Amino acid sequence: MVNSIEEENAKFKAIISSITECIKSVDKNYCLIDMNATGLSLIGASCLFDVQGQSLLDLIVPEHRESFKRGVDKVFKGEIIDQEFEIISLDGTRRSMHQIAVPYYNPENPHEVVEMVAVTRDVTAKKKQDATLAQLKRNELINSLSAGIAHDFNNILGVIAGNAELISMRNSNPAIIKPTQSIAKSIDRAQNLTNKLLKFSKGYQGENTLAPFSEVLADMQQLTEEIIPSNINVNWNLEDSPPINVSKHDFEDVLLNLLLNATAAIKKHGTVSLDVREVFKIDNEKHFVLQPSHSKSYLLIEVIDDGMGIAPELIEDIFLPFKSYNKKEKGSGLGLAIVYSYLESKNFGLSVNSIVGEGSTFSIWIPYNDENTQKQPLRQEKAVGDITQSLNIILVDDEKELQDTTAALLELKKHHVTKFSVASEAVDFIEMNRDMIDLIITDEIMPGEIQGHNILESYKDKIPTILITGYADNEKMEGYQNYIVKKPFSIEELLQKASLIIQEVRLIQKVRSP
Repeated sequence: MVNSIEEENAKFKAIISSITECIKSVDKNYCLIDMNATGLSLIGASCLFDVQGQSLLDLIVPEHRESFKRGVDKVFKGEIIDQEFEIISLDGTRRSMHQIAVPYYNPENPHEVVEMVAVTRDVTAKKKQDATLAQLKRNELINSLSAGIAHDFNNILGVIAGNAELISMRNSNPAIIKPTQSIAKSIDRAQNLTNKLLKFSKGYQGENTLAPFSEVLADMQQLTEEIIPSNINVNWNLEDSPPINVSKHDFEDVLLNLLLNATAAIKKHGTVSLDVREVFKIDNEKHFVLQPSHSKSYLLIEVIDDGMGIAPELIEDIFLPFKSYNKKEKGSGLGLAIVYSYLESKNFGLSVNSIVGEGSTFSIWIPYNDENTQKQPLRQEKAVGDITQSLNIILVDDEKELQDTTAALLELKKHHVTKFSVASEAVDFIEMNRDMIDLIITDEIMPGEIQGHNILESYKDKIPTILITGYADNEKMEGYQNYIVKKPFSIEELLQKASLIIQEVRLIQKVRSP
């Protein structure tokens, strides 16, 4: 009988040892009685003898110790508990743990709890995954909100800009000139802010104007001389200019935001360096916020400062919009969000290395590929002439103030405008009067099923059509960039685009005619 009990105990211990979750027993003083091999591995112990009888509180992170103790105390009162806590194992690894614990009663006294028996699981990976998903959802919400705010704000700016232009065109009083110029400058500043919002909002596709990287660097060197204060030295450590094209305006924004971020990290005097070189492998020791797509080689651009540095736990957060840990500078909190959004859209890499009190290095990794290497001259915009004849224009926009202002500007230029606030009514009118219409100008977002891109798709090869929008480019407008005018716009911008579109439609019709 004794041998049978010993055999059963041995079998039970073998089963417990083989379980892939931590099984442990703890006394009422929080000391370890027993633990299986999985548990010993999690806490970094080589054998049970090393930790048996020691308090588990020494492994629990300080902020979770009281919660852990309360849980153990409840078990010794006869309760079953379900709790989470974090430990720092003997090898220094921090882990998130989840445990379900039950009381074990004295066989000779069924009312006396003598041990806590717990099944504990390492949930570190799951917690990180949950945190990542939560951050993605938060980013998506912020991006959608930002795009909506930018759209509404661009409509307001369109009304202000249009009316300012109307005043300027109708004005004959010299005293009005300076105030209208001041309004125009303020509109430009506001438009710059909405552009920043759009640059990290969902659906941002970036600018299409490509330029040699060497040209972007030359412009940036000249610009930094004007904007970086004299108490900060700027070093440019550039190898031979690589044969690569980049999106000029977007990449200038990226470099400028990184340089300004580096400058803001320096309290009094310091140095900011921009290093550019070609590398042939990824440095896996760097903290990658964005992993670059695979390539045989990379253009590595590093912006280095000797400023205040960033705590490791804050690195992921600094790329969130409206997030700033620098109390010295009051900014919009959009700079690093724009950097992140652009690099992510291009599958470029971004890594950050920082030491608090010593400085930071932001590294951009651009894969060399057939798309961005320089093989042919950049496409030049073809020149277009001014519109001299009076046009019959259909204007579709549900924003009445903006519609009225745009119509008034077009009428001052001697064009005839028919206005519609409902897209379906505009389409019905267009169908009955195709031969009398010279140009369609339509907003993108409108109530109802018919949107601006639907009208553009229907008529772009038959009637010259312009799509006006306050949103960033999205998938519905993909391929229509040549037809788009972004809000707020000047009447000259609108008519220049109209001239280009009219010429293109005439060419299409000429080619198709027998």
